Amino acid sequence: MLKKKLPVMTVMALVIAGCANLPSQGPRVADIQQEYQSAKERKFELVEVNEKTITVLKRQSSEGLYARFGDYRPSPSPTIGIGDGLAITIWETGQNSMFGGGGGKFSGIEGLKSPGNNDSSLPILTVNREGRITVPYVGQVSVVDRTPFEVQSVIQEGLAGKSVEPQVLVTIARRASSAVTIVGEVVSGARIPLDEYSYRLLDVIATTGGIKVPLHEAYVQITRSGNTEVVPFKDILENPMENIQMHPGDVVAVLRRPQTYTVFGATGRNSQITFDTPKLNLLEALAKSGGLLDPLADPKGVYLLRHEPVEVVNELVDDRQAPSRQDGVPVIYQIDMSKAGSYFTAQSLEVENRDVLYVSSASATELQKFLLLVGLISQPIITGATVTSVADN
Repeated sequence: MLKKKLPVMTVMALVIAGCANLPSQGPRVADIQQEYQSAKERKFELVEVNEKTITVLKRQSSEGLYARFGDYRPSPSPTIGIGDGLAITIWETGQNSMFGGGGGKFSGIEGLKSPGNNDSSLPILTVNREGRITVPYVGQVSVVDRTPFEVQSVIQEGLAGKSVEPQVLVTIARRASSAVTIVGEVVSGARIPLDEYSYRLLDVIATTGGIKVPLHEAYVQITRSGNTEVVPFKDILENPMENIQMHPGDVVAVLRRPQTYTVFGATGRNSQITFDTPKLNLLEALAKSGGLLDPLADPKGVYLLRHEPVEVVNELVDDRQAPSRQDGVPVIYQIDMSKAGSYFTAQSLEVENRDVLYVSSASATELQKFLLLVGLISQPIITGATVTSVADN
């Protein structure tokens, strides 16, 4: 009878001996701690999520539009550019005025309007590629990079001696050179002329009919004088300082960038998950992934992985300076969800695009795997032993 039990006991001993090598979904809490503490050159930083961590991360922000471009208004007297259309009105005194419509010497000039006896409005004059316009009895006038006030002085001087006490008013009727171009995920892309009151960023977007993508997927890119900055659309809505003044020549592009994070480990859903709101905190991210699997998950082993700027990591790690890397420093944030207070902390930790969320397996999980493996291996042997015993009888 002892000989029949020996194979089963032998298999049991072999399984127990190899229990430590059973496969798992990923590193356990002890494995991560050991790798972090024993490494001569650390490949990542392990940071506990607490109030200090939350404070440092909330203080972190991208450069943003205000920091990159400022928020100063363009000059209230913008200069004239190529392609602009100028409206010119000329006033004269006396009966024999050059431009007047009351029998003046040149009242028959085609295209002149004469709303009054001694005032005339020229047809809209477009600034040519040489930066000039042609004014009757004055000739070609260089206007590019000049203000309307400067141009009217030049015309007035040109009419001196030809007209009776001429007075000139020049305004920019069509601002082809002072425009903002907006493209991308908007209802209708366009070139929007800027008037003397200018426009802010949201004014320009509203002029096109607004964005046509979900708010949490919309990003705004501004290019000005060869410099480019991209920010989430929600940042412009939440922070009035980001709603900066537009300048002539600005190019605004509304981009669609779906935000995702990846989940694996002892959760109900291991996959890449798309944000469906502009903001997502760690507690919400866990809920969207099906939560921690009970009893497979180790609540002390909830981790968030991402790359952080070196200056941020230096604030999180007090005892030394983190190595500078071009793509940022790999950081593993650990939060102990076995503590009730951690649920409030998790609500303050925002998940970012391309973050990785990992939940470690509990130690008891390995025992479950062991018992399952023992059952799978021993069952055929015991069954065989039973059949042999029955046959012997």
